[in-house]
Amino acid sequence: MMMTFAAVFSPSTAVAQEQAPLRMSLLNVSASGGGQPRDQLVEILSDNEAIELIDAEDVRSMMANFGVNDKLLRVSELRTKRRTRITRLMQAQGVEGLIIIDVYSKGKKLQVVVLGPDGTQLKSIKRNISKARITRKQGLDILQEVFPVLGPEVLEFRQQQQSNVAVVEEPVDPVEEEVPFDEEFDGPIGGEDPEDQKPEDPEPTPGGYFQRGITLGAGAFFGSRAMEVSEVNNNNPDAIKHTTQLVGLNAQVDITLASFGKSNNSAVVLVGDLAYAPFETWFDKDGDKQKQPGEQFASSFLDGGGQLGYRQMIGSQARFGVYGGAEYIILRISALAKDRATRNADYTGNEYTALRAGAELGYDFSKTAQLLLNGGLLPVLSADNSGGALGESDTSLGYHAGARLQINFTENLHASASYKFRTLSPKFENPPAADEATSGSRINSSAESTDTIHGGTVMIGLSF
Repeated sequence: MMMTFAAVFSPSTAVAQEQAPLRMSLLNVSASGGGQPRDQLVEILSDNEAIELIDAEDVRSMMANFGVNDKLLRVSELRTKRRTRITRLMQAQGVEGLIIIDVYSKGKKLQVVVLGPDGTQLKSIKRNISKARITRKQGLDILQEVFPVLGPEVLEFRQQQQSNVAVVEEPVDPVEEEVPFDEEFDGPIGGEDPEDQKPEDPEPTPGGYFQRGITLGAGAFFGSRAMEVSEVNNNNPDAIKHTTQLVGLNAQVDITLASFGKSNNSAVVLVGDLAYAPFETWFDKDGDKQKQPGEQFASSFLDGGGQLGYRQMIGSQARFGVYGGAEYIILRISALAKDRATRNADYTGNEYTALRAGAELGYDFSKTAQLLLNGGLLPVLSADNSGGALGESDTSLGYHAGARLQINFTENLHASASYKFRTLSPKFENPPAADEATSGSRINSSAESTDTIHGGTVMIGLSF
């Protein structure tokens, strides 16, 4: 299939024989991707005898001399403000039409900007694409919109040159007239990334930043736990300590319930997580954890919770959120050793019911990597030690924090690694006296407790 861009340049017309080929160059200025769409357009244009393609590398080799870079070419406001620079660059390379190609929104959006011989924007063409790629048919469709506006401009430009009517200034030595690039244009205007200033950018994805859907993840859980409870009003205080390493399974669900705002840049989300790890516990005769053959107790750790949150984009890559929910943590140790010869009357585990509230901050480094940080308060509504052996605990305050790094393989498949920290500090003001206690716990006066839990996960996730 032959591609003709305008009747006055078509090889099939008589006029075309009197016209030199239109000199064009195509530049890919995408932050990532864009190579395949450019190559597809170049392949189509290379079949047309009415077009002479100028190597993009030849144009790029001169860009810095004229104070032009990719960010300037990506942003409409900068292209307008620095149009003289672009025009001189084009004249220096003999380019009559400059095609700027930009792929963004994680490879789902394509923009093709057409610049005429004087550096003026003639047309901006936008398409939804998939995986930063276009087909030959899509390329033909795009070029059918390019040449009806570019062809007439080039003809008029040539006619004016022949009539000695200057359309733009003659090329000048950029060193003599232009302020050096690094001194005048040393970064984004107003301190913001030009990518975020891009006014002609359409929606970041077909459905916006946040889209309703479900993300499920499952994988391995690794962690450690250290607890100590000790008497505070005793010259020779009794204490119980328990530390253990944790290895088990983890699951998580992240549901975007609703999205709203400009480009769907706000969302309401529901997040749930669950971790389980079986392990073994040993006690010495004083109740402290220690490996002792013959005194092995089956144990388990369970941590689950959920939260409702609000997320808001900050620019095009960062997001901020707040959340609130609840968490349930239970660590159990059997009251009877596996050899059934030893009873565990000192410590049979902890159980916590807590609220959690905090804030999160996320950042998208690229379409393939995202980081999420969070932290906040963990008010403990109820705390139990050894099935009520230490009595009731008043509401106390704990803290939590976490981090999560996600790597996206495709739009629907990802892997993640996360870290979660919790610390709890309940107090047991009135433990039962020794003669009233239902267990043999040595703690029988006011006691303070600290419980610190570290957890890490490695998961594979799917989005729907």
